[in-house]
Amino acid sequence: MRQASPSSYVSKNVCPIILIHGAKDKVVFIDSTDEFYKAMQAADADITYLRFHDAGHGVMGQKGSKTMPAMHHFFEKHLNTH
Repeated sequence: MRQASPSSYVSKNVCPIILIHGAKDKVVFIDSTDEFYKAMQAADADITYLRFHDAGHGVMGQKGSKTMPAMHHFFEKHLNTH
């Protein structure tokens, strides 16, 4: 289980990460994402977090007008696709 947990890999040296989570998610509780994000920030990792207070587990569809542009920007920045 420890190897499957993102918290086991908190480090400044990991690749850039984008997290997108809905606070009303009943499948994956937001507390774990919040804690992971804070730990990564403390490690000075390159991490982006989009936290939507009014979305649930299907946040990508529920907030697509915000999540899709954010993902495109993230990948353009980190994959040098221009």
